[in-house]
Amino acid sequence: MDIDTTHAEHRPIEVASPLKPTPRAAGPARFESRAVRCVYACLALLICGGFFYATHQYWVPAHPGVDQNGYLVGGRLFAETFSMGYTPDDPFEFVGRMWIGTPWGTFYPKYPLGLPFLIATTFWAGGNELGPWLTYWINPVCMTLSLLATFVLVRMIAGSFGAVIGMILLACSPVTLLLTNNPNSHASTVCCVTWGMVLLLQWWKTGGMARAVGAGLLIGFAATIRYTEGLLILPVLMIILYRLTELNSERKRVGDIGSSFGNPKSAFRNGFNESFMLLVWWTIPLLTLVCFNLHWFGDITGYDSTNESTGFSFEWFEINWTTMLGQLNATAVYFVLPLSVLGLVRMVGRDWKLASILMAWALPTTLLYMAYYWAPDNTGVSYMRFMLTILPALIAGAVWFVSQDILPAVQRGVTDLQPLPTRPSRGVWSAVLLGVVGAIGGAYSLGVSTTMLENDHRRNIVLDNVTTQARLAGVNEGAVVIGEESFLHHIQFAVKNLRVYSTDAFNRSSIQRMVSNAQVNRDNPQGLQPDRALAMGRTVGKLTDNDLIRRQNQIVDLALRDERRVFLIGSKRTIDQFSQKFLTKKVTTPNPDKTKRPVTETVPLYTTAVVRTWDEISDLRRDRAQRLPVGAPRPARPNNSASGVAWQVVEITPLGPTPTTSPTVATSH
Repeated sequence: MDIDTTHAEHRPIEVASPLKPTPRAAGPARFESRAVRCVYACLALLICGGFFYATHQYWVPAHPGVDQNGYLVGGRLFAETFSMGYTPDDPFEFVGRMWIGTPWGTFYPKYPLGLPFLIATTFWAGGNELGPWLTYWINPVCMTLSLLATFVLVRMIAGSFGAVIGMILLACSPVTLLLTNNPNSHASTVCCVTWGMVLLLQWWKTGGMARAVGAGLLIGFAATIRYTEGLLILPVLMIILYRLTELNSERKRVGDIGSSFGNPKSAFRNGFNESFMLLVWWTIPLLTLVCFNLHWFGDITGYDSTNESTGFSFEWFEINWTTMLGQLNATAVYFVLPLSVLGLVRMVGRDWKLASILMAWALPTTLLYMAYYWAPDNTGVSYMRFMLTILPALIAGAVWFVSQDILPAVQRGVTDLQPLPTRPSRGVWSAVLLGVVGAIGGAYSLGVSTTMLENDHRRNIVLDNVTTQARLAGVNEGAVVIGEESFLHHIQFAVKNLRVYSTDAFNRSSIQRMVSNAQVNRDNPQGLQPDRALAMGRTVGKLTDNDLIRRQNQIVDLALRDERRVFLIGSKRTIDQFSQKFLTKKVTTPNPDKTKRPVTETVPLYTTAVVRTWDEISDLRRDRAQRLPVGAPRPARPNNSASGVAWQVVEITPLGPTPTTSPTVATSH
């Protein structure tokens, strides 16, 4: 730019640097009036409210997941002891498969502390009664806030209308919808990442210590929820470099001219101090996490002992890259990936700094998970959940491409693309084109998501009903519960201080399969810690079926002697099989007729009483017929072709005395 230095000392100079907002940083939003921006902001809030209301219809405070068990139970333990460690009383006691063992017999979730810390805050706020319920509100709130952050982010790049389309695309993604009510790590992570990047871009544009500290803290805390978010240090360092370089250039340019505009030297010094504090606050959460891990279980991450920290290779990349790209386009955000790629490439020629930041946000995570050993090729979101935090960057690139490039090229019929025009007629066509992109992507994604949402909701509400029936039957603090693992994952979190045992813990074939897999794949990445499985093999692997039966009976006898209530919970089929094997014995007596064989009969070892029983399908049908208040989560839609599963809560007591809870047939929850 040619600068007229005549009488420079008598007038301020318009600077294109972070000393004041620039047209580049403001983006297309600079053409919008304050009233228009307010209208779109209100619309964004309405969309957030609608999203929260719609997803709340599928909200259930229960989940059977093995990953979720690690986060939830770890968070509850941290609230009580400031440690996530759990030391079982015997080797048969249930500990989730996503927990890692230590030589001193204490188990820890392999996941980082970030989400368990958030869960702990709900217990500090609501206590043991409301804490489990409040926990299930964390992710819906976080996901809704991430939509609002996406609106703010995209508006800085592509204007308000594009921002609305962007947040709709993210809201309709199957990944977003299915993870909103799922109590795992992804919703809280994307909330921290999106708001952290918003503050980071705003700091790049206008500076400010509060923005720098907030950006560093949120992006750093995201890495304490999911380790891979540490890759966001790349865009952080790039923005720090760009801001300091621009400030330094402005200091030299304005200083040479001698303008009275601002104080470039002070601005550069402030920018340096803010950059330093940004990195400090990014480091604090991570340093705290590393110290916590080293102190409690001796490794930098919980994934080290499962070999998953090194579960990345070029061989896996060659296998997974097509799966990754296919699912990004078809599952994550339909119809957006090609536009994102074109937009980010084209953006290099228009604003290479912004393009490099969005690429540094999205590309490293994509490449990393292409090289990851675990990449299921299915129609669900199990693989694409890893990509949730980069979807706002991809959406921003796609929306920018449509608004900046496609429309002017179509209208002029030339390949020499120009910036977004400001004439109203072209703005209307741009809005139409953006609306078409949003409608196609959103409608397809909603269609894909509906069935998966219904299935998840049905499963979770059945689990919640099982837990409710168990508590009504008397399963409270101090009780002993035997059941299937999917049920134990949740009730171990929902009820404080239970002793829980899986029905598979006394199954010799299950133990042998686990040990055999660890022996064969000891050095390979896997979900279950190999050393834990091998330790189980050394402890109980050589026990016979009769030995396992005796050990199970000893556990029940000891609990009853300590006046603990003992319950067997599961489907009627599971309970019948378990009872026949473990709760009875065969007794052979001489036959009065000595010419015949001895008489063998099955006699009970304990008194068993069915204290609650219900049918899950009939309950779901009845619940759907009930009239619910506005805003209440709706009951699950039953699968009319499925047969009902009869569930039971059975209390085990010594032979002779009657159970303390009267048998009850549960017809509803």
